[in-house]
Amino acid sequence: MLGSAFVDPAGFLLFGPRVGAELGGERWTMGASARVFHWGLLSRALFLEEEWSFAFSYGVALRGRYYLQPAQRGLHLGVAAELLRTNVEHPAERTVARSFYGVPHIEAGYRLPFSSFYVDGSVSAGYAFLFAARIDDPPGGSSAQLYEAVDESNVYAAAALDLGLRF
Repeated sequence: MLGSAFVDPAGFLLFGPRVGAELGGERWTMGASARVFHWGLLSRALFLEEEWSFAFSYGVALRGRYYLQPAQRGLHLGVAAELLRTNVEHPAERTVARSFYGVPHIEAGYRLPFSSFYVDGSVSAGYAFLFAARIDDPPGGSSAQLYEAVDESNVYAAAALDLGLRF
């Protein structure tokens, strides 16, 4: 059984940094990861309108990969599913838009090992499905009824640059 743990610092530029782990055999692996969605610059640019800001927003994912070379290195192909919870606040109106998305996607990438460490670049594409959305009033707010939750389901694409440690 081979395993690894990783961090994706490039997520600060995209949809939030991730941390995760992967376990498996020479070629087949299963992995799990978590991301802080509201820290990503691209997530802020795509999902925030003027005067809105992110509250704590996160994602958790499971993935399966197949490596074309043994020892979990080289080219890999995979499938993944992420659950994404977003909280977007409008401080002046004292409202919070809460959304819950499911994001199945396919991925391809390349892992370059360096002794016990590795660099793994990958790209993925899929679709973000809205499961639930609502507008809430935080304490002291009373404007939620003036807003309507919007379905932002859409095509999804991302890239990652994992820095990892094999064990």
